[in-house]
Amino acid sequence: MFLMTAKINKKFFQAGKDSLGMVMYTGINCNTCHHGTAHPELKMPEEHRGPGPGGSGGPGKAPSGE
Repeated sequence: MFLMTAKINKKFFQAGKDSLGMVMYTGINCNTCHHGTAHPELKMPEEHRGPGPGGSGGPGKAPSGE
């Protein structure tokens, strides 16, 4: 995990180190995912069905007529 966060910070946030070898600026850290717990909570994205709020039908389905 340390290597992953260091790689992400270097690639996307240009994180540099000071004279003591500590990261000066960081984009993400352990707390970004873990929030103080040993195992981060997994959350599945909400499933959206069709265009707009409360859309009817998914891919290849025609909306119901009036």
